[in-house]
Amino acid sequence: MDRLTAMIAIAHLRLRLDYVARHPELLENTGMATPILQGLGQMLAKLEHNLETAATPLAQKIASVQSGGLEAIKRAHVKVDGIKSRVKEIEGYVAEIVGNGGGDPLDESSNSSEKPGAGETATKPDSPEPSTQPPQATGQIAEGEPDHLTVNGVTTS
Repeated sequence: MDRLTAMIAIAHLRLRLDYVARHPELLENTGMATPILQGLGQMLAKLEHNLETAATPLAQKIASVQSGGLEAIKRAHVKVDGIKSRVKEIEGYVAEIVGNGGGDPLDESSNSSEKPGAGETATKPDSPEPSTQPPQATGQIAEGEPDHLTVNGVTTS
């Protein structure tokens, strides 16, 4: 029997008990005053008390689960907000990459967009000076090499 059905049964029995208490002559005339009916009021009170006692831990458990659930949802909101800020950082980074044409130079190959002056050639700061000998003298193959090379707006010859 579920709790609602038990409560309804208790209410019906109380109503009958109250009616019999107001009209005791009904029990005297019909011979219905058995020991079970005489203790019915006490049994109903005990049943109601037992139901309340059994329902109390359940109510406490429901309240604790509810508060724990609300805390879990708050923690989930904090976690999602943290992820959202990381996504915004990534979007900003991607916008920077798209805005400056591919990102920062990898090995400081062109620290500025200045073009070398007349007679200068663009070289890396840590690279050795280019040789003045023709490529055949150094053992390099000259076939297919371009006359000049342009990288990130810097032209070498």
